[in-house]
Amino acid sequence: LLLICISQILRESECSGMMPSDFSGCSFVEPAERAMIDSFKAMDLLAYATQLKSSGRHICHMEVGQPSTSAPKAVIRAAQEALLNDRIGYTAALGRGNLRSAIARHYWDKYKVSVPAERVIVTTGSSA
Repeated sequence: LLLICISQILRESECSGMMPSDFSGCSFVEPAERAMIDSFKAMDLLAYATQLKSSGRHICHMEVGQPSTSAPKAVIRAAQEALLNDRIGYTAALGRGNLRSAIARHYWDKYKVSVPAERVIVTTGSSA
């Protein structure tokens, strides 16, 4: 919403050069209805549980599947190596092809389930 408002303000001559406190006389573009997404309820619950925990309450987190252990040492070493060798950057939107293929192979090797690599998507698992 903020980016939409700022871009609209910059296009309107009566509002150019204004500070945010002066925006009251400007007209804004309303965001599309599809942009009005409710928050992810589990993240709301996590925020509430974190607030309770910070006030001294004992909380047993069961809301989002947060790992209770740190990353495996091999994963930490691989991340460090990638950072040191400048191999960090954007990848294909669906994930790296070799990783998607390896995950598909894993499903066959471990579970005897055939999953085409094209059906595997690797994301950050982000929630809003």
